[in-house]
Amino acid sequence: MPTATIIKLDLDNPAALFHRYPSEPDPQPVNLVIDLRDGTVFCDWKNEPGRTCMPASVFHGRVRWYRIPVLTAAAANRLLDDALPYAQRILTGSHIDFDGSNHVGYLNDDAASAEVALTDMIERRYPDDAASPDAVTEWQAADFFSGSDDDDACDEYNITAETSDEQLTAITGTVEQQMRATADGVIAPTGVTDYLTELRDKQRTHARDALDNTRIQLEQLLATRNKLIRNIYSWGAGDTHRSIAELAGLTHPQVGSIIRTAGHPAEGDIIERLNTYTGDNIWQDIIAGFDLNETATDVIDKGANDRFVLADGTIIRYHYQLGMWESAAAPDWQYRIQKHLADRTWEDTGIGYDQLGFALDRADTLNADVPDDQRWCYYRVVDADGTVRERTYTPDAQ
Repeated sequence: MPTATIIKLDLDNPAALFHRYPSEPDPQPVNLVIDLRDGTVFCDWKNEPGRTCMPASVFHGRVRWYRIPVLTAAAANRLLDDALPYAQRILTGSHIDFDGSNHVGYLNDDAASAEVALTDMIERRYPDDAASPDAVTEWQAADFFSGSDDDDACDEYNITAETSDEQLTAITGTVEQQMRATADGVIAPTGVTDYLTELRDKQRTHARDALDNTRIQLEQLLATRNKLIRNIYSWGAGDTHRSIAELAGLTHPQVGSIIRTAGHPAEGDIIERLNTYTGDNIWQDIIAGFDLNETATDVIDKGANDRFVLADGTIIRYHYQLGMWESAAAPDWQYRIQKHLADRTWEDTGIGYDQLGFALDRADTLNADVPDDQRWCYYRVVDADGTVRERTYTPDAQ
């Protein structure tokens, strides 16, 4: 027969018996516990989620549960003192036997009578009354902040989009202290971290929305700028690429590229979409949706993903020096290219192919044994109608 041993709660944690799982609408039930195995008597909240499940030790009677309200630590300690004589009678009249399947706790008549008396004492002296000074009251953060709007709360606790989770944890402690200090009686602050996190995340959402709005405004401004550039140039009033570039804060090649789209509205729309794209995969998100000449695109792009050919033969390429997409006319058959065999570099006659926006698919010499001055060279071009043409020629061909 074990002797009843009371284990009291720490008074520095007055709401120790309150606990509510985020998945549960109500706080966990609280019980006075008498363990028939070792005689310990204490108060604790049920640590299994839900209100009906119980551990095997309770189910088989080795541990006895007696439902009590969510009491303050001080009230629970008083209850333990009041329950001590009943607990000792229960322990004295109890035994644990193996029934062939489980170890089961049994009570004699006096112990069973003590249980009934203990339950009556709890109901009389410690009623389940939320208004009682012995009760722990839940105070949710949303109710605490109900008198202020989000901006006021963010200003008071210095919550911004940059506030880290660690900083929110520290702010949570500050808010919970304020809630306890202003409450009547013992309260259990809940939902503070979630509430503060929501405030921080709203700030981040505002920042993302502002960025998206800025993007839209920039697109509109960019379209207006380009329209003005084309209009001013179209006047024929002596405004050159260089003078317009100075007004627009651009380089004169950039101005030239913008002007070249003036006669091709659809092409101009394509250029605008490309140059205002802010995602991560422009080929998949934008270019793949155009009406492309796939064969010609494969020839001039060579997997670089920086140029393509529309179905009408228009070549669009990314100009790395200018940092923008632009269109270029396809080369014609009068375009001459010479092969410098000594240093194996290409040199153009006239405008360079890098400025025109088409790529030469150069093959090595067809026969490495042929002397340099007799080697045949091979290249591909895209004609104005989008046709891919191939040509071989000797270094002295004109």
